[in-house]
Amino acid sequence: RKRRMSNPTYKTLRPVLESMADEAYRTFHMRLVPGIHDFLGIRIPHLRKFGSELAKEFVRCADWIAFLEQTPVLYEEILLRGILIGRMPPQMIGKAADTAQEDSEEYYFRLIASHVRYIDNWALCDCYCSGLRQKAFLNNAFFNRISGELLQNPDAGCWAIRVGLILMLSHFIDETYIDRVLEACRNAAGRIPEFRYEDTFYVRMGIAWLLAECYVKQRPQTYDFLFGAASSSNLSDNWTFNKAIQKITESNRIDPEEKAMLKTLRRK
Repeated sequence: RKRRMSNPTYKTLRPVLESMADEAYRTFHMRLVPGIHDFLGIRIPHLRKFGSELAKEFVRCADWIAFLEQTPVLYEEILLRGILIGRMPPQMIGKAADTAQEDSEEYYFRLIASHVRYIDNWALCDCYCSGLRQKAFLNNAFFNRISGELLQNPDAGCWAIRVGLILMLSHFIDETYIDRVLEACRNAAGRIPEFRYEDTFYVRMGIAWLLAECYVKQRPQTYDFLFGAASSSNLSDNWTFNKAIQKITESNRIDPEEKAMLKTLRRK
């Protein structure tokens, strides 16, 4: 029987992580992620597998709390913390909420939001947002918190906005939420002037990607948002508008004739 790790910490896990490093992948990935730092070079599927195995070591609620309260330093440690948050069992979330004397939905959002401060590139953001598995908590109350505290909060920076957008992309594009997701795109786009334009690149990319997915999955509402009478007020930034069209036309779920038509709608 495999021996259980005793109170794992980032320090005790460091040799294991270092042994998983792949120099060729490190060189490749560093070219894809501007500004990446403290990066060993572990392939994401390998880190996810390791995170899954590590999660099995946490048999008590206190084990989860103790690990998640630690501060990650390496890029892979930040990824690992996000992977573990995504795999925390709902019953453990409930117990942790009881320990904190909080409502479980409030605790869950606070847990998700606790990771935003570690995110400073698109890869950390997108891997984290897509990895949340607690479907019961990804509900209307959670959507409202994303919208209010990540997208519209004046204290939220560009990476918090990006996290909010990719959480919606990963979990909320359906007929129930589509109108509110499109409203969130409008609100996020409206915040672009609050920042230096060059600092909003990943916000603008996030909006474009989200709109492209909305178009594929909920076409009538998204078509009206992009090309209807309120198009310019919905999305005044021409770069983001044209990038959304580009992302839509890159999809293999759109037929060639429609792609050709959409390309004629790009703004000058």
